[in-house]
Amino acid sequence: MTTIDRAAASAADITEDTTAGLPVASKATILGLALYSVAMALAVLATVLIGVGFMTVFFAVSAAVSVGLMVLVRRFGGWGLGFTALLMLLNLAASGRFMVVGFPYPASFFDFTISLFSVSGSLIALGGAIVALVARRRHATRATPTRTERRAAGALVALLAGLTVMSGVLTLANRESVSAEAKVGALPVGMKSTKFEPQRLEIRAGQPVRLLIRNDDPSIHSFTSAALDMDVTVNPGSERLIELAALPPGEYSYHCRLFGHEATMKGTVVVQ
Repeated sequence: MTTIDRAAASAADITEDTTAGLPVASKATILGLALYSVAMALAVLATVLIGVGFMTVFFAVSAAVSVGLMVLVRRFGGWGLGFTALLMLLNLAASGRFMVVGFPYPASFFDFTISLFSVSGSLIALGGAIVALVARRRHATRATPTRTERRAAGALVALLAGLTVMSGVLTLANRESVSAEAKVGALPVGMKSTKFEPQRLEIRAGQPVRLLIRNDDPSIHSFTSAALDMDVTVNPGSERLIELAALPPGEYSYHCRLFGHEATMKGTVVVQ
């Protein structure tokens, strides 16, 4: 069992223990918040590994807020549900487009699973809170789920666990490396802490050049340059060899186009 599977199982156990006697929709709300807290915990771990301190604090606070909402729903019922619905709606409106960016990259574990748990958790928490509030207003709450609801919840947990394991396997299976022979003569370019190292490459005009790109972050990155007509993605922990044709003198910019990294991940090829 992977660490994330154990975390998901623990979250499910905690949810079950703390929701005894609660209406079914409130239990679903707490399950959604638990899934969202898993996403934020993964984001904290990823940013710690990358070394982006301010983002670590942001995700840690988000995780704490989601846990706090679970307590509110459990202890205060309607107030907790209303507050959860409002915050999840605002969260989806403000951050929804950022939550989904990891879905196209199942071979990048942190990018994919953070999107998986944050989107599913937010939607379940929002939907559960709304249904619970409507049920309370109609005096139609019930604490015992139907067999269909139990099966649906079990299928959801199994699906999330399966996708998590799949992403972990794909991440390990798709790590790429370059042979020692191929590295000879190539200029090294590192990807670390959402920055390129170095950020300035000087090469001679009229001569082809090979770049050895290595991604040392747990997130997928790209080496993208419109000026060089190049767009290469590099998986976490992977190396890629890029060949540049002979170029005329000038400056050619490059950047990472993924996840808004353009602000810090950029550099220049200077041809002299």
